[in-house]
Amino acid sequence: MIGSIFRLNNINRNDDQIWIIKMTLCNDDEHDLKQVLMYMKHQINSEETNLRTLGKLLWKMGKLDLAEKYFNRLLQELPSNDPLVSSLYEDLGELASQTGNYDMSVQWHQKSLAIKNKNQLTVNPTIKNTHTSIEESILVNHINTNTKWKQRGITIAGGNGQGNQLNQLSLPQGIYVDDDHQTIYIADCYSHRIVEWKYGAKNGQVIAGKNGDGNRSRSDQLNFPRDVLVDKKNDSLIICDWGNRRVVRWSRQNGKNGETIISDIDCYSVAMD
Repeated sequence: MIGSIFRLNNINRNDDQIWIIKMTLCNDDEHDLKQVLMYMKHQINSEETNLRTLGKLLWKMGKLDLAEKYFNRLLQELPSNDPLVSSLYEDLGELASQTGNYDMSVQWHQKSLAIKNKNQLTVNPTIKNTHTSIEESILVNHINTNTKWKQRGITIAGGNGQGNQLNQLSLPQGIYVDDDHQTIYIADCYSHRIVEWKYGAKNGQVIAGKNGDGNRSRSDQLNFPRDVLVDKKNDSLIICDWGNRRVVRWSRQNGKNGETIISDIDCYSVAMD
């Protein structure tokens, strides 16, 4: 039966050297599998079930080794030009980073970036020109051709090890620079929050997602946010809530909850035209 889950009871080999596997069909009420069953049913109904889906679920459940196996298995099955390959490399990179294998994490992310760069070379000229104009419009300053760069950068946010304290960040992803208020907004991905960090400050301030990682039924939580920008007209943040497959709007004025404006989307970054 498609979508069914069986519990493995035992495996034996008989005298004829034939393997006999005994399994029991699981039901919806089994406590330890309830989360898996509900998640798989949702994915099957939306026709999105694949090994990456199962890998993500295992990842959320803390089964990092199993998640990695599912991602690698899917990589072996996919053709090299499949658009999902780049995303799988990125998933594996984040898994490796979470387990402390930073060298391997860099290698996976480099593979993902190489595919993305290759795809950009073949992008539609109209889209490419639009993307270029957006990049030009968000530059903070025009850089003089005679500008000399310092060899060492200056830490302006975090810098106190990986963590979720107010002076720490955990695998930050996208940032937005608010030049009017000398403030940057950081998508602090692995702390499941958005941090506001003012110029010269030693600590940041959590302004969205203070309540740990959560699912899309909770409007006061974020789950691996990847990117953030400021909608100055509405004085709100637009957040790419990757783990919950949605884009949310969050008020900058003591907002306790976000409002979903785009749902069921595999979002990695956001931009506003």
